[in-house]
Amino acid sequence: MKFSEKLLKNWECGLYTLIRTCLDTYIVFSTKYSNTVIRHSGFWSDKNMALEYIGSYTKSLLTIDTSAERDNWKIIKTIHPSELMGKGFEKGQKVRFRKDIDKIFRVHGRNYNDRHMEMVERGYGYFNRYLLGEYTVHGEKHDKYNYETFPIAVIEPCFEESDTVEITVEGKTKTISRMSAKELNLID
Repeated sequence: MKFSEKLLKNWECGLYTLIRTCLDTYIVFSTKYSNTVIRHSGFWSDKNMALEYIGSYTKSLLTIDTSAERDNWKIIKTIHPSELMGKGFEKGQKVRFRKDIDKIFRVHGRNYNDRHMEMVERGYGYFNRYLLGEYTVHGEKHDKYNYETFPIAVIEPCFEESDTVEITVEGKTKTISRMSAKELNLID
């Protein structure tokens, strides 16, 4: 099997490929650019730099096979793209629902049930786990049994705002409620 065919096979499986050359340089092949070209990181003496520049360059499949043979390329490991991302949601983390949740449910051919509606109307829930391409979300933080399943696209991190704000007038700083500040048009 040609080296380029191995890279394409990894890509078809959703994997990036980390390569080491005979010159102790590293390159990461990531996604297909066209039928004859694949994206890569460039050549780096440091693995971490190769990982940082994933997809920055392109190389033809023909050139890959020639270079792989000439420079004795070795596949070190495959990398799932999720390994390069953040840690994801943690169990019990507060999450909010996107405003276009109805549209997303329709796209996924899904319907709400009463517990879905209750959580969505409240605007937030608590992350439980990732399950077969979807997330399960609890309505209450410590409820271990009552959860609903949602398409991944409807869940976002929840950024909580403080209930108070500091307002400075004529050099004096006061802490007032966020609601009062909004009513006085001091904040948006």
